[in-house]
Amino acid sequence: MNTKKTFIIGFIFLNLLLISCGSSKQIAYSVTSYDQNKQSTSTVYDDTNKLGYTITKDNSHLYVTVTTRDRGTQVKMLRNGVTILFDNDGKKNNNISVQYPVVKENKPLDIEKIKKMREQGNQQEMLQTIMTSLGTDISISESEGDRIINKELNSEGISVNHKIALEGLYYTLKVPLSYIASPSSTKSIGISIKGMKKPDGSNGTLPMGAKSSGRIKRALAMRGGMKGNNIDINQLKEMLTNINIWIPIKLK
Repeated sequence: MNTKKTFIIGFIFLNLLLISCGSSKQIAYSVTSYDQNKQSTSTVYDDTNKLGYTITKDNSHLYVTVTTRDRGTQVKMLRNGVTILFDNDGKKNNNISVQYPVVKENKPLDIEKIKKMREQGNQQEMLQTIMTSLGTDISISESEGDRIINKELNSEGISVNHKIALEGLYYTLKVPLSYIASPSSTKSIGISIKGMKKPDGSNGTLPMGAKSSGRIKRALAMRGGMKGNNIDINQLKEMLTNINIWIPIKLK
């Protein structure tokens, strides 16, 4: 099997894998507090990017939660990581950013293993397979440069958390207010999620011939109720699209 077909099939299988996480229809709903001392709030939903988010804080930490029920967006979050950016000059610049998971390369999926688990209906094991592959590296970018820290133990006090629930996929970043150079001057917070890459390493439309690939049709046919020759190309194109959201904030 050539590289292009391997990429597309793996791409689709991960998409199919996340179908069981919930409906793609999006609604605004309350988000459970990251800890018992932090006030809950309602999710703001960005319909264009099919992404919900909350930004809250307590006396010592800032919490950014990103959530989605859209399976294509879930794929991008897990495969390409979520980057949270802190803008201190009002120009939407990347003064400080935190990314997790760190994507070093697009590792091929174990198609046969996932297929077997899916046939057995073991959804929890399928999800655990993805979660355990995310690694422990967090990438942080500062004025001094970029570096990697461990999400389990780091001197910065930064932590990240992924959770799959009936409401969708949650990603939460917890960062000390003291880590942000000047919390009172932070003008906005950015959420950046890269789209899936084509086999040639670039973003954009699907490779030529993807629509007519017999292997892709058979992969999609595994989804109940979907005919093998009925491919949602628009959904695949959305998975190639970058997400960039900037939210004005006032931290005191």
